[in-house]
Amino acid sequence: MALIKLAPNSLSRKTFAARTPGNVLMRNSVGFVKSNFLPPLQWEGRGGDGFTSLNDHINPTLTLTLSLREREYWDFFTRSSILIPDGSGFHLNRLPDHATEIAMKWDFTTVWGRWPSGLWLHRIIIVIMGIAIVVAATVVAPKSTADPAASPEDRAKEDLSRYAYPSMEGIRWKAHFVKPQENLERLFGENWVAVARFNRIDRRHTYPGMTIKIPENMEEIQDYTPMAATYEKAREHPRYILLNITEQWLGAYEYGRLVFSMPAATGIDGHLTPTGLFRVEAYHRKHTSSLYKTHKGDAQYPMDYAIRFHIDKEKVSYWIHARDLHGRPASHGCVGVFDEAMQLRVYGVPDRPALEDAKKLYAWVIGDLLYAEDDGTQKLLPDGPPLEITGELPTRLPPSPR
Repeated sequence: MALIKLAPNSLSRKTFAARTPGNVLMRNSVGFVKSNFLPPLQWEGRGGDGFTSLNDHINPTLTLTLSLREREYWDFFTRSSILIPDGSGFHLNRLPDHATEIAMKWDFTTVWGRWPSGLWLHRIIIVIMGIAIVVAATVVAPKSTADPAASPEDRAKEDLSRYAYPSMEGIRWKAHFVKPQENLERLFGENWVAVARFNRIDRRHTYPGMTIKIPENMEEIQDYTPMAATYEKAREHPRYILLNITEQWLGAYEYGRLVFSMPAATGIDGHLTPTGLFRVEAYHRKHTSSLYKTHKGDAQYPMDYAIRFHIDKEKVSYWIHARDLHGRPASHGCVGVFDEAMQLRVYGVPDRPALEDAKKLYAWVIGDLLYAEDDGTQKLLPDGPPLEITGELPTRLPPSPR
């Protein structure tokens, strides 16, 4: 065990010498870390903010000279929890487990005696004030110190556990409050796509402060879909689209057999998506909204891979298209499906798009030939597939009592 001794060089200067077998210690912002320089070097620094020179001495000795008064030197090490008292002196605390063990011995009585009593009183007052502030926050605003939950001040009220979907009745899940630094990939790894679909939400809208649903058994949602595997009304059609507003989900059928399905965001209350039987009549890969802008207000809202299925009496068009998915009804009447490539282009996230349902549905609806010839302009689609829209908005449960 190598020993470190601290001895006053003068009233305003100390020399800190450490000899370690084959290694030297380097100071960083929180203490000392082991240097991997071989052979060991001697570091000499003057000034309280770090090292100013490096000498290539082949010597396993670290010499750190700090321009600090003794009580300041003592304060620096103790408030950083670098020095921990033991039976015979002090030992270093901020060393990685693999670092060379160092014992520190220092007669600190001189410094202790010079520490003015005013400094003690100052710190005691600060501690008392801090405790008073925490107590006041707990009593006056208990929400600020309560257990995590969806904030009642969140105007978006993004507590997805409150949306009741009939298809989830047989799946065990629990509500999870998304904490800072959490996202779908960090929480679920390779299962993040399944969880995103289960919650009808994209990565951009999964943010700290909201509540999502987490299945207790990930295997139960790997192939999750609320849509029936077969649908009798679609049996006579080579392509048939069924949209269930209650489930916020869309299914693509070929001769009555489900070939794929996807989450969908329909119109909110006051801007409901029309129900009934329609037919896809036009397609436009680079469509944009004529009524709505992005949240920044600097561009018309993108509606990539758009397929039109209805024009109402007021000449308002209804499309299925790429959009943001919030995990709930969110549109002004159109139907939105996943398209992270569009989000990357418009918002800069996510950096590696993975969910591209809008493109998949678009290509399936217009067919391989038209898709190969598509130049991005709007075109009519003769004999487009039927689109059946059923159901009503999903039930939104009241918030849990706090």
